[in-house]
Amino acid sequence: MKFEILDCTLRDGSYVNNFQFSASETYDLVKSLDGSGVDMIEVGHGVGLGASRGGYTRALESDEKYMEAAAKAIGKSRWGVFCIPGIASLDDLVIASDYDMDFIRIGIEPNGIDNATIFIEKAQQLGFSICVNFMKSYTASPKEFSKYVKQVSEFNIDYVYIVDSSGCMIPEILKKYIVEIQDLGIEQKIGFHGHNNLGMAVANSLTAINSGVDVIDVTLMGMGRSGGNACSEQMISVLSKSGKHTNIDPLISGKISEKYINKYMKDQPINLLDIASGIAGFHSSYMPLIIKASKKYHVHPADLILSISCVDMTNITNEIVESVAKIFSNNVTLDDQYKEYHGREQD
Repeated sequence: MKFEILDCTLRDGSYVNNFQFSASETYDLVKSLDGSGVDMIEVGHGVGLGASRGGYTRALESDEKYMEAAAKAIGKSRWGVFCIPGIASLDDLVIASDYDMDFIRIGIEPNGIDNATIFIEKAQQLGFSICVNFMKSYTASPKEFSKYVKQVSEFNIDYVYIVDSSGCMIPEILKKYIVEIQDLGIEQKIGFHGHNNLGMAVANSLTAINSGVDVIDVTLMGMGRSGGNACSEQMISVLSKSGKHTNIDPLISGKISEKYINKYMKDQPINLLDIASGIAGFHSSYMPLIIKASKKYHVHPADLILSISCVDMTNITNEIVESVAKIFSNNVTLDDQYKEYHGREQD
């Protein structure tokens, strides 16, 4: 069974350090990951191309600086970037093509295929390998999700991705999504991107590989948005113990983490809000609304997350949050631990 490992520490991991990887860190990490045997490496702003100019936290470096650093450092691994249509522009793809990049990952929600069409067509013209990442995959049932996958597969892309954006999936559920896609008989490779809100990212990724998925995402030390991602060092070790060997030595990955990543991980503890998000299928991009309402109405944010997700999982507005918060009003007195929340935006 052949599968590949995609490391997205330098993209999804950047949520943890507020998108402050430097160009030199990018160069060093790409060089180290490439040497460790990782198949694919993703770099750039956590929200993707164009995010620094689009109202999101400005990254330390420009998109061009990140791509330039990666292009200089890369050896045998394939590398690429992430983009969300509407945050990224078509011009961003043109600029990316100047850096001899291998792949582009286009992030859309399951019903957002119309937004991706022109990006897919442009990426094809530019010669990229194309992956469509279905963010918040769980907001569609496995059967519904397979219909969206079938639609996008007709564009002759290379990969389709199941994305557990809030870390709410368990292996039995994930398996249903995979089987529905496989039953389509499409030619595209299948990928899985797991978050760790319920501590299931490694277990889900192993399930994905055992079920025939072609690519899984990892990050060093599990660094990533919200509850973090599948931890590279753990994932590689579990694969080895399962008789599924990779070219990657988990101790080498761990030493890379010790040198470059451990200093950032104090900002990603196990957090009740991440666990609540994993229970409810709540995406951390809506967390600012939760924190604001929690302070205004003296409601514990975890209560809000669980209740609001029963109302709507995909289009959470300030009006919805406030209407639910009023029901719990004055139930608790909040301390200062929820003033900040790491991982506030999209993936």
